Amino acid sequence: MSQIIIRQILPDEEYSVYELISDCFNKFIAPDYNSRGKIEFLKFIDPTRLKNRIMHKTFMFVAVSFDKIVGVIEMKDNNHISLLFVSEKFQKMGIAKRLIQKSIQRASKFDPSLKKITVNSSPYAFEIYKKLGFEEKGEQKEENGIIFIPMEMEIKK
Repeated sequence: MSQIIIRQILPDEEYSVYELISDCFNKFIAPDYNSRGKIEFLKFIDPTRLKNRIMHKTFMFVAVSFDKIVGVIEMKDNNHISLLFVSEKFQKMGIAKRLIQKSIQRASKFDPSLKKITVNSSPYAFEIYKKLGFEEKGEQKEENGIIFIPMEMEIKK
């Protein structure tokens, strides 16, 4: 197995992140979405929007293997996962877990009283989040064509 490094996103890597996310989205999540949901999601991950969010309201870590981004997590408001994707070839290697751990570590530095993190999981990722320690916190919903299940995980200190 190649060595995977988890680090903060660097300037101008938004395009590589966009390619990774759009590839995973189209393979695994888009089949559950109507055209409105697909358009909304692709707008959300537009590289310019990613860059703007990172500069002003979120933080992002990437998983890198031989200088190629193979995983990404974006955390909003220091407690909500807004994006978590791992390249198909690198799934089931613990990368998502490491990205979440790194994000919790960073979020806890800025908010030592942090007790939980949340995510709006796609139906595809629901079982994956359960395995990672998240619990369902509501019924499946749809907003602007985006289908999700609210989930949360308690932070163990």
